[in-house]
Amino acid sequence: MDEPDQPASLGAFLREARTEAGISIRELAARARMHNSYLVKLETGQYANPSAEILQRLADALGIDPNELLRFIGVKEASTLPPLRGYFRRKLGVNADEAEVLARLIENHRKEQHGSGNAEDKNTNKREEK
Repeated sequence: MDEPDQPASLGAFLREARTEAGISIRELAARARMHNSYLVKLETGQYANPSAEILQRLADALGIDPNELLRFIGVKEASTLPPLRGYFRRKLGVNADEAEVLARLIENHRKEQHGSGNAEDKNTNKREEK
């Protein structure tokens, strides 16, 4: 679902971001290492399926979050990552028990990091006490 302020197309979004940045099509194309005619086609909707790499370069050149562009080609934000246990089983080929151990290690580490200061601060405090 689009936000009310968001342009409905990739081209409209790019044009708006470029004009807000105060740069020309030629300048953006040079910054993103692409031909300006390709960028014109993106902005006018003549070409609507750029690669994630192209969108990443445009986001970098415009100084915006790449997720704002990637959503136009169906790439979801990192917050939709799979659950850890299933990911470990698929990617690392570990069994359910091993995946559980790995997931608990990460969860415990996160708890320590988000507890009363991070682990680096705790180690620094211990060194200062000696």
